[in-house]
Amino acid sequence: MSSLILFSAFLGLLGAKYSVDEVKQEYKRIFQINVGEHPEFGPYTTTETSRLPREHFLHDFVEENYWLIHYLQANRSGEDFGKLQELRDSPAALVDYYHRTLVEDHRFNGSLLNLVSRHLNSQGMELAGHADAARETITADHLTGIAVRFFFPNEITDNGRIKASICAGLHGLRDFEGERDLMLEAFCYEAIFNELGSRQYGLLDEFKSILGRVRGLQLSTDKEMKLNRAQGAVWALLASNETLRKVLSNAYKSKRGILPFVVEGLDP
Repeated sequence: MSSLILFSAFLGLLGAKYSVDEVKQEYKRIFQINVGEHPEFGPYTTTETSRLPREHFLHDFVEENYWLIHYLQANRSGEDFGKLQELRDSPAALVDYYHRTLVEDHRFNGSLLNLVSRHLNSQGMELAGHADAARETITADHLTGIAVRFFFPNEITDNGRIKASICAGLHGLRDFEGERDLMLEAFCYEAIFNELGSRQYGLLDEFKSILGRVRGLQLSTDKEMKLNRAQGAVWALLASNETLRKVLSNAYKSKRGILPFVVEGLDP
C-alpha cells in the first residue's frame, strides 16, 4: 500500500510548477542553524542541512545533492557573523535572521536555484519564473586544481612528521589565487566525500601513498617552509593523479545535466 501511495504521489508531481518563492519557503526545513557549547570557548553557532520526507517535491533534490548544497550553505558569506553571535541566546530571533539572510542572499540563491531548476526539469517539473544562467566552460585542469586543495598537509609535529587532513576547504582554499567559485568547490567537495564514503576508486589510499612519498623528501629544517613545500608537493602530485580524475569524472558524468558548468578535457 505504501508503494502505491508513493507512486501516486510521484504521478501527481509530474508537470507540476513551483515558484521561486515556494522553494525559498522551504529553506526553513532544509537549512538549519543551531547553537553549540564548546568546553573552552563557550557558545558557537553551527549549520546543518536536513533531509526531507519522501513525498516532498524537493526530496530527491536534497538526497542527490546533499553534500553539494551543504557546502554552499556552510561556505556562503551572506550573513553577518557578528550578528549570529549576538543572537546566540535568542534562538527564535537567530533562526529568523538566518533564514531571512538566506532568502536575500543573491549569490547563494543564484547557485542553488539553478540547480533546483534543472533538477525539477529532469523530473518533469518546472521552476516557474526562473531563467537558468548560461553554463560556463572550464577545463579539467582548473577543476582538478580546486579539488586538490581539499587534501591539506596542515601540521609539522615536533619530531618533523607531516600531518594532513581532508578538509572542507577552510584552509586549503582560503588563499586560492584568483576568484573563488563556490559551485565548483561544492562539486569537488561532494565528489571527494562521496568517494571517501564508498571507496569505489581507492582515493584515500592514493592520498596516503602520495603523502608517504612527500614525507620521504628532505624538504626543509624550518617547519613553516617544510609545511609549505609539503602542501605544494601533495597538490602537484594529486593534480596529475588518475584516481582523482576518475572520481571527478564519475561525479561529473552522474550529474552534469543539472550542473551550471561544462568541463572540457575530463573523460566522461
